[in-house]
Amino acid sequence: MKLISAYVENFGKISKTEYNFNDNLNSFCHENGYGKTTLASFIKAMLYGLPLVKERGKFNDREHYYPFDGGKFGGNLTFENNGKVYKIVRFFDKKSEKKDEVTLYENNSVISLDAESLGKWLFDVNSDTFERTLYFDEVTSLNGNSSDITFKLTGIVENTDEESFKLAIKKLEVSQKELKKTGNKGLISETKQQILQVKEELQNLYNIDSALECKYEERNKLLTEIEGYEQELKNVSNLKIKQDNFNTYERYQNDASTIKKEIDEIKKSYFKGIPTESEIAELNKLVDDIQNLKQEKQYAKISEDIFNEFNCLRNTFKNGEPSN
Repeated sequence: MKLISAYVENFGKISKTEYNFNDNLNSFCHENGYGKTTLASFIKAMLYGLPLVKERGKFNDREHYYPFDGGKFGGNLTFENNGKVYKIVRFFDKKSEKKDEVTLYENNSVISLDAESLGKWLFDVNSDTFERTLYFDEVTSLNGNSSDITFKLTGIVENTDEESFKLAIKKLEVSQKELKKTGNKGLISETKQQILQVKEELQNLYNIDSALECKYEERNKLLTEIEGYEQELKNVSNLKIKQDNFNTYERYQNDASTIKKEIDEIKKSYFKGIPTESEIAELNKLVDDIQNLKQEKQYAKISEDIFNEFNCLRNTFKNGEPSN
């Protein structure tokens, strides 16, 4: 069996990343936290799936590698076996194995082999044995030692200096004691406690995220209600504008009625009809003339005899003056 490529849609911190493997030894040398263990766990998950094993106070792999930002959880793995190219496509549900989506291709054709037993079919071992032999990480290597596996692994080494080998084993034992002390002490125990705290904090964040989803729904509901109230307020404002316009119209009507009454009263004073503009202009001129005459009269010097004679003549010719 030979790995060809892997594509991770979303798995832990890895997202939308493709890996291509060559025929030589493939190594990934990066700093801690880069995602090396995550990639190895992804390959194991493609072959054996993610069983839902729940331990109190701990996350299982399904919860641990579920993408924090959401999205499809899984990817695909392409490999060669016995001269044929296979591709396993798996997408996992957050909580239920029954909702996982699994498809297996052989030379680009879908085959009916139970994808859940793909690793057993390839290596003839179950997932536990696979983790202790073909796949192992630092935790497995420290906690999962067994005599038969040790024999198989050490038996591969040939022409090994026994003293150097013993010295190396002794150094490893000293380092192991520093890492794993009694009484839940040592770097491994401390690291596990830190990991547990981080996982608990992460679970709290998941809980907060779940609570926020309800808050978002409530927020959207309130926004919808606000939009309705704003539309209602807009309608009321439009009605108020119409009411103000109607009140203005009524006021204009009342003013017009008052003015019409005033016009009718004025017309009563002019029983022969309201004078035209030219007639008004002529009357205004006559008024001006009268005013001028009155002013001239104030300065006119007429004797009483002449004034009496004038009144006498005016009475004499009150019925008209004779012609020449």
